[in-house]
Amino acid sequence: MKKGKEKQKKGFIALTSVTILSAVFIIIFVGMFFVSTEQILRGLNEEEGIRALSLTGSCAELSLKRLQSDIDYEGDETEEFSDGTCEIKEIQSHGEYQKIIYTKGNTDRQGHVKRTEILLDVENHPQLEIESWR
Repeated sequence: MKKGKEKQKKGFIALTSVTILSAVFIIIFVGMFFVSTEQILRGLNEEEGIRALSLTGSCAELSLKRLQSDIDYEGDETEEFSDGTCEIKEIQSHGEYQKIIYTKGNTDRQGHVKRTEILLDVENHPQLEIESWR
């Protein structure tokens, strides 16, 4: 009779141990899954931010070229690209020989937005001197 109870105890202990170990492995697996998913999303988010920065830089370069060709260029345009849009805001005069260019890049996927502000000295037009770019 004692041998039967001992076998039941050993079986119960073995079954409990397997159940606990399985639960621990499931918890570890689920935790790793969430961490890796978060890492992937963070990487995609960073990539979208870089894409938006690239878009605003593209519009900044376009506005500089157009302003170099025509000192009276006013901006106020939107350019469309395959992965988003960028806007050249209305170019503002700042004193007699300075202009300020504002651009904004916007990605299509997650709506990331980056902005650029360029302060130019246009006294020696067509040569433009960039005083600040931020």
